[in-house]
Amino acid sequence: MRAAARYPHDPGVRRLVRRLSAASDEFDRLWRAHEVRVRRSTTRRLYHPQVGVFDVDCESLPIPERDQRLIIHTAAPGSPGRAALDLIRVIGSESFSPS
Repeated sequence: MRAAARYPHDPGVRRLVRRLSAASDEFDRLWRAHEVRVRRSTTRRLYHPQVGVFDVDCESLPIPERDQRLIIHTAAPGSPGRAALDLIRVIGSESFSPS
């Protein structure tokens, strides 16, 4: 759990780890082994009301001094995800409701 590493003295996080460890031998074993990977890139499936469902690449960049993350969604040129992102850029804040 990244939260436990980031906030090691947080009582809520510590309480959660204790409860999970007590409830699951597997969790307890994995937690004690510290086999934790931080995934910074992945593929995400997104939904847009006018465009529908599409896949994009997602990068998560930590900004530790502000305790924030910058999330960047991209798609390869020529991919359906890229076409969807391009369409969203054109749609912008247009309203499609009847007047």
